[in-house]
Amino acid sequence: MAKIFNVTAVFRLEQDYMVNIDGYLRAAKELVDNRMYFIINKARQYGKTNILCSLCNYLRNEYYVVFMDFQKISSAKFKNENSFSLTFAKLF
Repeated sequence: MAKIFNVTAVFRLEQDYMVNIDGYLRAAKELVDNRMYFIINKARQYGKTNILCSLCNYLRNEYYVVFMDFQKISSAKFKNENSFSLTFAKLF
């Protein structure tokens, strides 16, 4: 199967073209190594999820990586600490 430019789903290395982000992954790893915070902030369809998935795989050999999607938590679960904590623990 020929590779395509996937603009609607998470990147799949064997099927999709993607810009080389090795430099971004190295820079993000350096921040993680130094226990620094960072933000990935772009508009829709700029590859934020793909960068996070790639970073997850990049760090996996040296770190325990947890990849969680907070979109699966309803807004009602954010109303107080108890309901959020219980929901977070279930997802984790």
